[in-house]
Amino acid sequence: MKILLSPLLVLTLVSPASAWWLDADHSFGDGDLRKTAVSAFFKPSARLVTGVNAGFWSYGSAYPDKVWTLRLPAMLTVGEGLLTFKPFLYPERGVRDSSAWGAKAGFMLPVTNEGPDGYTQLSLSAAGAAQRTRSLAGAAEDLSAWAFEAQIEKNYYDQFFFLAHAAGFMSDGPSASSLPAPALDHSDLAFLGAFAPVTAEPEWSAGLQFARNMAPDYDSHVYAGFSRISLKSDRQASSGIFGIRLKLWETSSLDLGYNLYKADGSGSKDRYKMLYQVFF
Repeated sequence: MKILLSPLLVLTLVSPASAWWLDADHSFGDGDLRKTAVSAFFKPSARLVTGVNAGFWSYGSAYPDKVWTLRLPAMLTVGEGLLTFKPFLYPERGVRDSSAWGAKAGFMLPVTNEGPDGYTQLSLSAAGAAQRTRSLAGAAEDLSAWAFEAQIEKNYYDQFFFLAHAAGFMSDGPSASSLPAPALDHSDLAFLGAFAPVTAEPEWSAGLQFARNMAPDYDSHVYAGFSRISLKSDRQASSGIFGIRLKLWETSSLDLGYNLYKADGSGSKDRYKMLYQVFF
């Protein structure tokens, strides 16, 4: 079974024999971060995976109330490639009436297939979102954002996995960092390698990820990654991820992750993640 580091293709980590499965994901850490989501995925056919993801997060003094999220991810196998689509919605919440909606679409194409020696594959995606919130003076503000992302993954012997990723962003409207509580987490547009929401607009992000399968069954693995994020109206930041994904039983796994996030010129922040997955 392939281990795809790309969040765009995370649905392919599932067992081909499973008709449906559940994920429970919780992150916490510095800044009073609390982030929880539950997902249910289904396979209506051998080529199609679809599901629903619902959750909420709160973070620091700017987000003491829960920010709710709803996502409807889907993946379709087309020949040797994969098509993905993920609409998302942040319902209106809080005293700032913040809300957001948008979608991300992408595809994966195999570049090489060396059989037991490994493979190389390329993923491209585009995403767009609109959001509405209020300024400190109470005036309604409309913002929009777009992202274009490329990822290339190299596998050696189904044991070593390397992923390089880069994304560019564009935005319109007032700067999100000048508003008290915009809702959109830009990680819904492209991979940023951070466990906490990134509500300020990125200009670009880039990084490398690595995973290594572990004997004896190779269904568990350790992983690490580094990302650099340039923000439009805020300091650039670096983000490192380290973790281990463990197969507990034939039908379940546990992912334990740690994220060290540091904005230039400020102290580092520690974040943690626990994700439990069970197949039926």
